[in-house]
Amino acid sequence: MQNIDVLKSAALSKIRETGSRVKADYDEKNKNVSTPAKSTRLNNELNQMSFLGKSQVSPSFKSIQNGLPDVALDKPSSYAPPIATPGKLRDLISSNGALDARFADISKIKMNLEEFYDLQMSNSTVMSDDQARAINTVADKMKSAGLDMGEAHKRFTGKGVRIAVIDQPLSPHQEYSGKVISYEKIGYEDKPEMANEGTMHAAQTVSMISGTNCGVAPDSQIVYFAADNITYDKDDIEKYILSLKQAIDQTPRGEKEYRKYLKQQLKYLKKNINDPNTFVSKNANYTKAIKRVIEENKRALPENRISIISSSWAFDELAPDYPELMDAIKEATEQGIFVVHGSMNSLYDWNVMSADRNPTKDVNDPKSYHEGTYSRLTGFSKNAPDELKNKTLLVPTERRALADYRTTDGYIYNGAADGSGFNAPYIAGMYALMKEANPNITPLEFIDKAKKTSDECYNNDGTFAGRLINPQNLLDSAINSAYVPSSEPAFPGEGGTGGSEGKAGYTGYIPSSEGVKLKYEYDGRYDDLYAKSEYWLKRGKAELGLM
Repeated sequence: MQNIDVLKSAALSKIRETGSRVKADYDEKNKNVSTPAKSTRLNNELNQMSFLGKSQVSPSFKSIQNGLPDVALDKPSSYAPPIATPGKLRDLISSNGALDARFADISKIKMNLEEFYDLQMSNSTVMSDDQARAINTVADKMKSAGLDMGEAHKRFTGKGVRIAVIDQPLSPHQEYSGKVISYEKIGYEDKPEMANEGTMHAAQTVSMISGTNCGVAPDSQIVYFAADNITYDKDDIEKYILSLKQAIDQTPRGEKEYRKYLKQQLKYLKKNINDPNTFVSKNANYTKAIKRVIEENKRALPENRISIISSSWAFDELAPDYPELMDAIKEATEQGIFVVHGSMNSLYDWNVMSADRNPTKDVNDPKSYHEGTYSRLTGFSKNAPDELKNKTLLVPTERRALADYRTTDGYIYNGAADGSGFNAPYIAGMYALMKEANPNITPLEFIDKAKKTSDECYNNDGTFAGRLINPQNLLDSAINSAYVPSSEPAFPGEGGTGGSEGKAGYTGYIPSSEGVKLKYEYDGRYDDLYAKSEYWLKRGKAELGLM
């Protein structure tokens, strides 16, 4: 780690260099503008050119920050395909469970209101007057986090809580302007064209957490890592192929669907390994980001430490570098950091799934919610036993309007698209509110209380869907909490629990507070419980001792 004085000097040099460049540009563009007006305009530009307002820069994060943010924060993405003119709804491309009308003229397409609200739309969508009125009628509901979150914000907003977000490159937006206190790219050295363009998921993720209108924790501060999670390197692909072969060998022959999935992946990679467009996922850059947070927390004052790491990515257990990632998560957890990610069921004895809602009904009424798109497509609420659904927390991440990465003030409404990718940001924001309410709250206590304070959620046909989060009750439970943290270590293999983490086939279970177990598992294969409902149901029953 570089010396803080050296970093401070480098940051100041970069600020001076950037300021000189901006001033030179302004001198050229404003030759005929009076000096006082020119000075005022220049100062305004320098103050607004990035998320890092002077009052937002934290000395504790100079080594992450390295001065001003990179170009990704200076402009929105330039991606804007031409407007399509589909003749019928079926002509639209399906995207993540919804028909994508973000760049389409739908003004002449006949559809009912339900079909309209299922579409994924943006400020670029061309609509008829009636369609525009329909969307404007529910616009505020689409931005709202729902379930009385507005009332919750009268008490807690995540103020003073810092969240590290690991995602794709981020572009600026009014929803989180001034809230991203640090920005760093990891792993984009050979992909400058990707690193300098904002991405849809990144903007929506940050607005879900700390957005002024959309966010769960609007006053939280974001330490952002744009980390690349794919590799085109042939050596990396060959290592991934070896990992796939090992996974196939270790998977019981009775798990036909999963073995078929692995073999399909193996066949594809072997066939296309020499194609320059072939890639596989990697965890290494996410591991680096987590380790950065750990190191910065060691040197930071208590009030400046990061409490939460949010990653929407479900880490790839097939990637050869998975054990190193788990070691980093383990170290972060032991330091008291809640690592929230897309496959939390691999660490904690709970599931988090998205909840869908009727966009025309009251967003604060729990009865407006039902199972999300992923649950519906996989048959979760239809096939899973109640024991599993009772430990599944549903969060309102669907039918949301979130920041549009191509603009600084537009929004994308996700319609019927699967909201699973925003479950981790929602949980991160909710935990930030809990940390403000009670700084001594722990991840395990949060999980325990989130379960106990949740409400039963049912689909329109009366099917039990899972437990819907209740933000107000959850926050009430954090105040004056008498919770006593478990004396057990956060991960197995230490403190007399036995075992060896990272060893193939080893699974450890650590009892904690009532109904909560922390699980550390690495068995050498990608254990996607949701890939097929039949496979998921069998594994779930086995865990519960029902088979």
